[in-house]
Amino acid sequence: MTILSEDSFQKTYHGNDKLPKTLGVAHSVNPAQFPQLLRSTIITLMLVGSFVAGTSIWLVFNSDLDWTFCLFAIAAYVFSGTLVLTKLKTHPYAHFGAANAITTIRAGISCLIGGALFEAEWLMESRMILALLGIAAVALCLDGIDGYIARRSRMNSEFGARYDMEVDAALILCLSILAFLFGKAGWWVMIIGGMRYVFVAAQYLDGRLRGALMPSLRRQAICVLQIVSLGIILFAGHSTAHFNGNCSA
Repeated sequence: MTILSEDSFQKTYHGNDKLPKTLGVAHSVNPAQFPQLLRSTIITLMLVGSFVAGTSIWLVFNSDLDWTFCLFAIAAYVFSGTLVLTKLKTHPYAHFGAANAITTIRAGISCLIGGALFEAEWLMESRMILALLGIAAVALCLDGIDGYIARRSRMNSEFGARYDMEVDAALILCLSILAFLFGKAGWWVMIIGGMRYVFVAAQYLDGRLRGALMPSLRRQAICVLQIVSLGIILFAGHSTAHFNGNCSA
């Protein structure tokens, strides 16, 4: 198994979002630097968490959204933040980094969209659906920024790539469920959102699936296409209906 030095690692893999685990590179932070990493991570999680909690609470008080929306969004974010902390020692740098901070913002947006699953019936008749689709578009745009910043700052890592992938999977799952709940597509649309989690479950049944996946622009393109397609499905009809409603008013 090839062991690369940090300099060789940066020269060889600078520019790749997804880093293969099979290379045997020491992808873990120096124990002496871990307190600094933990501090910067907690600060990031708390700042984004304040945004998620504040936004969800504000929406409950200023719309007809139920507290279920707020509680689920906050609980989902706490869960995602806990997962980040449990895997933090695999992050090889002393700082959480701007790229991971952007991914955390995307995770917060995904949690807000997840909370909307409990308000699907109300959202179908509300202009809030356009705001929901707007923040989904923001999450999609940020998806291209975090990887770019990681490469430019030379802080790309397996941790960041996995974090980015799981946030993408969560967002796709939420959007696919919303498409079904809104009646935009049949039950089969949820298969799109469930594919990642079926694959994870299959890994426990077949060890051959636990191997590392090499970088693939095709997989990244498919991921983006899924999010864009789901957004178009959800947006179609609602924009026209609200436009016609405003004109008649």
